Amino acid sequence: KPNLMLMFTVAAAMIYGARYSVFCGVLFGLLHDCFFAEYIGLNLFVYTSAGFLLGVMCMDIYKSNILNALLIGAAASFVCGLIYYAVDILLKGYTDLPYFILHIILPETVYNCIATIPLFIITLLIYNRAESRRMKYADLE
Repeated sequence: KPNLMLMFTVAAAMIYGARYSVFCGVLFGLLHDCFFAEYIGLNLFVYTSAGFLLGVMCMDIYKSNILNALLIGAAASFVCGLIYYAVDILLKGYTDLPYFILHIILPETVYNCIATIPLFIITLLIYNRAESRRMKYADLE
C-alpha cells in the first residue's frame, strides 16, 4: 500500500522547502500515529525528519522534473522504511532484515513511486497557480 502522507511530505519538501515540509511532516506523522499506529511518536519523528532533511537538500534542484521526484521519493520511502524497521520491528525482537527489505520495504517503495507521479503533478500545479497569482498581484502594487 502506498504511503501517501509520506509522499505528500516529500512533494512539499521538493516544492516548498524545509519549513512547509516540516509542518506537513508533523501534521501527517501525527495523523498517521493517531489513526494507524500502535503508539504515538514514531511516524511523527520519521515524517518530520524526512521533511526537514529533504527540504534542506532539495533547495537547489529543478522543481519541475518528475524524475527527481521519483528518485527522491523512492529514496525517502526506502530510508523511512529502514528507520521504521530499526525502531519498531527490532524492538519487537524480529531480526530478519533481508525478508523485511524484500517483502515490505521494496514493494512499498515501488507503490510510493507510482503514487508520487500524480501527487507531485497535482502539488506542482497548485504551486504554479499560487505563484502566478502572487506574481500578478505583486505587479498590481
